[in-house]
Amino acid sequence: MPMPVSDSATITMPIKDFRAAEAEIDSLRDAILQMRKRGRSASTTSTENPSADGDPAWDTKALIDSALPIIQFAVGHLDPATVRNWPHVNLVAVANLIDRLCPDDANLRSLAIEFRTFSNEAARLDRFRADRYEAAAATIASATVQLSDGQNDSVEVDSSDPA
Repeated sequence: MPMPVSDSATITMPIKDFRAAEAEIDSLRDAILQMRKRGRSASTTSTENPSADGDPAWDTKALIDSALPIIQFAVGHLDPATVRNWPHVNLVAVANLIDRLCPDDANLRSLAIEFRTFSNEAARLDRFRADRYEAAAATIASATVQLSDGQNDSVEVDSSDPA
């Protein structure tokens, strides 16, 4: 039988360790604030003017800011009905990263939804093409077997169909 769980706990530790833990928490809070400030300043800075110190957080933000218009262009202009092998799995990965890295940005969240919707359509069309290809391959294989067995020595062509 499981032991009942209490809503509170008492921890005994030396005051020195407690002060060290408090200092670490304060340090982490400061680091988070600095990262948030850099994120805000990176979004207002042109991607053509990278930070002087080569800050990886800024570089990542600059990469995202540069890549998103390209992805949006591809989604807007490369219809999966006319373009085979759309990288829809990668598009879902981008949408997942947007959700994880930018949970508070409503515009980016709506982009992630749009990317997933588009990706679902591209995946559906890829499955349709694959199924159609398999059916055609099976038909050709069946006809080849019949011709090689001598079961059907002629091929009928419907000349009424202009296609």
